[in-house]
Amino acid sequence: MQKYFITHVEPFHPQKGKGALFVVREQDKEKGIYRSHNVFKEIPHVFVSRGDDDINIKRTIKELEENFKFHKIKFTQEYIKLGRSFIQAIGSKEDRLILPEIFICKRSSKDRRDMLGWNSPSRMLRWQYPPLMVVDFPLAIPLRDEIKSREYASIEDLVNEKFATIDIEVEDWEIGEDKIFMIVYHSSYSSQVLHNLPFEDEFHDDFKLVKVDSQREFGSKLTKIILKEDPLWIEGHNIMKYDNIKIRELTKAYFPSTNEYKPITKASQGLARVITKGRFTMDTFPYLFNHLSIFQNCKLETLGEYKKTINYEEQAELVQKAKSGDKDAFHVLLRYAIDDVITTHRLAQEYKENLLLQARLFKRDIDSNCTTSKLNVAEEHWDRKYFLIKKRFPYKRKNDKTNPEELKLRHLNKSNREGFFENVHIIYLTPFVRAFSPLFDEDAQIIVNKIKKEKKPELRFGLTQTLNSYLYHLIDEFSSILSFEGQSLGERVDSLSGKQEAAFYSLRKGYGLPQHDPQEIINRFADTIKKTNNAIKAHKLVNYSGYFHFFQDDIDVERLEQDNYGLYLGTGPILSLAERKLIANPFNSENQKRFVYQGINPIRGRKTKFEKKIMEELISKIFNREQRRKIHEFLDSELKRYLSGSLPLENYLLETNTETYYRNEITRLLESDPDRSLLTRWNKEKNKVHQHPQSEVKRYVKELMKEMDRKFYGPVVQEHIEQIFHPYPQKVGWGYEKGIKIRIPFFMEPDLYVYGEKLDEHFKDFFRFLRYKP
Repeated sequence: MQKYFITHVEPFHPQKGKGALFVVREQDKEKGIYRSHNVFKEIPHVFVSRGDDDINIKRTIKELEENFKFHKIKFTQEYIKLGRSFIQAIGSKEDRLILPEIFICKRSSKDRRDMLGWNSPSRMLRWQYPPLMVVDFPLAIPLRDEIKSREYASIEDLVNEKFATIDIEVEDWEIGEDKIFMIVYHSSYSSQVLHNLPFEDEFHDDFKLVKVDSQREFGSKLTKIILKEDPLWIEGHNIMKYDNIKIRELTKAYFPSTNEYKPITKASQGLARVITKGRFTMDTFPYLFNHLSIFQNCKLETLGEYKKTINYEEQAELVQKAKSGDKDAFHVLLRYAIDDVITTHRLAQEYKENLLLQARLFKRDIDSNCTTSKLNVAEEHWDRKYFLIKKRFPYKRKNDKTNPEELKLRHLNKSNREGFFENVHIIYLTPFVRAFSPLFDEDAQIIVNKIKKEKKPELRFGLTQTLNSYLYHLIDEFSSILSFEGQSLGERVDSLSGKQEAAFYSLRKGYGLPQHDPQEIINRFADTIKKTNNAIKAHKLVNYSGYFHFFQDDIDVERLEQDNYGLYLGTGPILSLAERKLIANPFNSENQKRFVYQGINPIRGRKTKFEKKIMEELISKIFNREQRRKIHEFLDSELKRYLSGSLPLENYLLETNTETYYRNEITRLLESDPDRSLLTRWNKEKNKVHQHPQSEVKRYVKELMKEMDRKFYGPVVQEHIEQIFHPYPQKVGWGYEKGIKIRIPFFMEPDLYVYGEKLDEHFKDFFRFLRYKP
């Protein structure tokens, strides 16, 4: 049986006409047909006005309808409440240029009527036609007013759809002359390696080897494979911000989108991140960064639990050997690249169902679910619900929103003990999930059920975080309404005022929430907090963090999870150094990078290679249960040797990304100018330079430099800008000399006093632990 669902929708032109370009996926399991269709359809654009008195709105509509200039636009009066309403206008995108001031839309970049970008044509289309929305057949996409309800594609069918996993290998990156020498492609139908090395082998393991002669051929051959196989999924690790971008830039012939015959306009391509519109891009790096950031890093070897056979420096040497005919070097490179792509696919498959459940819950495309903060995705979900129900944009409060995790910790009992403890249980307490579950819709309840069935703790934690994100907006609204009468969430209430009851009624109606008693939910949360605190008192709490609580004695895990009080992540050793500062190994991993670090990061921050190396050895010794006295002697000896200044100079260098370093240098330069106008402009645009230094950004920088030239900054800034656009080497090394930051090659003699202060700060908690005698 044939099924069809929407994967993407974009304005055919971002500012003109009614045209929209849809990508509709066809699935027919019986015939084995899985393919995408590009569909063009005119979808009128919707404009809304600000609210006003009913009489004024009627008068305005009459004036608009009598003006020939607006004869192609349909105006209707929509009611907010008794005596107050707004205007809805339906027409073409360019009508924003002629609509009067009452409408929320921008004529130009200087127009301040729509500062939140509510009236964005692409957003409007995404809200009306969310991904996974089922249609009868490609040409039967309903108009906005024809949609009575929305059905969504089966998660199971989507998980098992066609995929293509891609990974590229680049040479000469260390000298700023990037060239692709290998692309590994692994899909539902074929496994291939495209390469330009001097070997004619036809296969390596199950991968077909295809020799190419130019950078352009890499792009064109890969495009042909993708278009022929037409996968729904494009998978990769950091593929959005690296592999896709590099293939496009270096080959000029990479067009993997489904819409090659009707190209999406430049403004809608997502140039900074992804160019595979019509397909779902599963990028495991940003996805796990945004939804599972509990490990030391989100590198593939950390998340995939495997060890890379070579590093980047060794890879560069092997490429040169392979070019000279060394077949063994060629095979090592193949093994390395194939392992990467196989691990990426395994990781993508493991998390794919979670990603789909999140996309279904938030009605948001797969790509941005990967790359966007879960809280931002959830916030737009509620904005969308409000707009579809009320036909107008929600009111935005200016005050800071209530952070659920901070609110939770504010009410829960706290305690910490310092030391090294065995068999500690890690619990993620979830009072909001328990208390607010009556507000869950069908898709949220599906996630609740999936959490109960899921065996892997990381996957369960990620889904529970999704539910917390889903509740974020509602928790904030509840807190705001309670504040009307000086009440707060976490305390029982005996009654609600008339003003509060009216606000809760508006909240339920405005967001289409299930029927519920808000007072019951408020008291349910207060009771959950009370019962959770009683349980904390009854158990041995070792420490706590922003997410987790750590208990040393037995926990009734089954009851904890069955009643939605919390989530069990595992049991293992824990090093508790101070309040909210600890290292745990609940997954019994031998890889330190898969430990759970809370309040501590052994690699991030301003640390030298020496500090990172010693920190790694120190943690290893502690978790291997070596004697504290011996560990103390080791640490004391290493630090004294370091502070004697006898180590090679490279041990005293700190590293910063080249782009970041030179962007900060320009900022520092402009801060010295009493005229703040250049600094203001630079601060506004510098992140764009970092994200995608494309031609339009280069033009902006050149304009800015002209003004800098007039202020005598030109020559210095020119050098800095060149380093930003050509960041090689990728890291800038610098150190402290006489208390001042000095960049190599000028750095000569380390200021040991400054380094001593750094070491005291980084290792003080460890020294306190090592001297402590239980």
